[in-house]
Amino acid sequence: MHLNIRILIVLLLLTCISCASKEVGKISNDAQKVEEQEDLTISKQQAYYHFSLSRLHLFRREFKEALSEARIAEQIDPNSAALKYNFALVLISVNRFSEALAMLERSIELNPEYDPAHKLLGRIYASSNDPIKKEMAIEELSKSTEFDPNDSESYMFLGIIQSEKGDYDSAIKSFRKFTELSPRDERGYYFLGRVYYLNNSLDRAEDNLERAVELNPNYNSALIDLAMIYEKTGKFKETEEIYKSLVDRFPNNMDVYLRYGNFLYRTNRKNDASRQYEKAQELDMNNVDLKLRLALLYIDSKEYDNAIEQLRLILLADPDNERAKYYLALSYVETGNYDHALELLNSIDENSDISNDVLIQKSYLYEKQGNIDKSIELIEQAYNADPENESIVNYLSILYRNSKRYHDAIVLLENYLQTHPDNENLLYSLGVAYFMDKQESNSISTMEKLIEINPENSDALNFVGYYYADKNEKLDKAMEYVQKALELSPNKGYIIDSLGWVYFKKGDNDKALELLMKAATLTSNDPEVMSHIGDVYREMGNFNKALYYYEKGIEMIGSDDEDEIAAELKSKIEELKTKIKSEK
Repeated sequence: MHLNIRILIVLLLLTCISCASKEVGKISNDAQKVEEQEDLTISKQQAYYHFSLSRLHLFRREFKEALSEARIAEQIDPNSAALKYNFALVLISVNRFSEALAMLERSIELNPEYDPAHKLLGRIYASSNDPIKKEMAIEELSKSTEFDPNDSESYMFLGIIQSEKGDYDSAIKSFRKFTELSPRDERGYYFLGRVYYLNNSLDRAEDNLERAVELNPNYNSALIDLAMIYEKTGKFKETEEIYKSLVDRFPNNMDVYLRYGNFLYRTNRKNDASRQYEKAQELDMNNVDLKLRLALLYIDSKEYDNAIEQLRLILLADPDNERAKYYLALSYVETGNYDHALELLNSIDENSDISNDVLIQKSYLYEKQGNIDKSIELIEQAYNADPENESIVNYLSILYRNSKRYHDAIVLLENYLQTHPDNENLLYSLGVAYFMDKQESNSISTMEKLIEINPENSDALNFVGYYYADKNEKLDKAMEYVQKALELSPNKGYIIDSLGWVYFKKGDNDKALELLMKAATLTSNDPEVMSHIGDVYREMGNFNKALYYYEKGIEMIGSDDEDEIAAELKSKIEELKTKIKSEK
């Protein structure tokens, strides 16, 4: 959560000016008591005159004239802390903060107990990004609260700085003090709500933001943050009510439409989200970022034609926009236009900040086209550039496995897991790589380790359970693991297939067949499921049905004669045909 303190400083300037007039008046009165210092008294009166003119010009927003009069006043009476403070105020009004800072420091040198200078100096320090200046701000504002314990504004600024530093407990104390001194000022409750949110106290954040809105129903910042809290706590109805009220009140505010759209997107109402983004786009048809956001939403919603239209519009206005090229290439991939996709990806600068994403996508494209060697070459480049990227490591390991380079996959994953030993995704990939390399013991021990790390990892549970069932070993443990996997991931076809296989191995053919038929529907007749159904029918003596499902499995594989499942199915078909022929 970002807070622009400088804006608050400017808003408080007019209230601070009144302090200076009191001090100058006091100086003038004191001067009249000393008759022999008549020249000095006159000079002070002249300084007060020019000071008054500077205030008048400042009130009229005549900044150049205000600056000129303030400078004259300060030059006439260079030892007045109040006049230097006034000069600093005018300097701030024209954004000359460094000069204002020097003037305030001089004011405090002249009068260390001059409270207004401490207040303003603290607020200027607070606007700095320098951590040292932030500490100085705390020091000055703390002095201000010592001089004036009822100075609520200084408590507010203290709280802001403390919250930016992450010192939430101190910030909460400061903001609470502000609300004690100014109980009808909605800002105190607003800032309290923000700091409670940062401190993960969502209930208290909600209470304080609701109080801020109660005091000021048109407090838009509080309404927006309250909507965010409602969303975090699952109060989606209340969240949407706030956004609807904001878009009704501010039909020309693009940010409101964007926030509403983001909320709808996060709650999986993507069509509604796109409508809000489209309304935002109507307010700024040339906003490239908004067009890109809308295109990404279309991609996520699989509305690729709409995404392509938006991305083409971006590239018409900005032909070198690399992100638009990248996402347009992704859209072309999804619509099967691989040549155009590759052309776009090749046009993106190799030194671009998305160069690794481009390599990954090009690798995927070459894999889709059957050029596995080129795919691996590109993803290896991406890996060399970013060896700590989990997604790249996992994808490269899959490509190694698919090209039967099991040892390379194992070495890659083992190296990564040395520094990330509890990474569940890559532990699972390592277990699979071991299995495909015929290292079954290492495979199962890796999966068992994964289950120790996360007893609710349904993939690992299913893998081990299916392994034991396929080996006709530890069938009770196999049943326990697969049933738990199915509880964690209901209606996953491959897990239901495993459960059916366990029942088959335990001799319950009817239950096995019931589950395998359901798995077939969920997996769109996966060849391995077809093979399992054929095995059950064969065990039941229904050879014709067994043969039907074996052959259906072959159909689902297509032309990949090298597939291990295809070879297994062909062997079963030949064996079963021989058996049927011999029994005739």
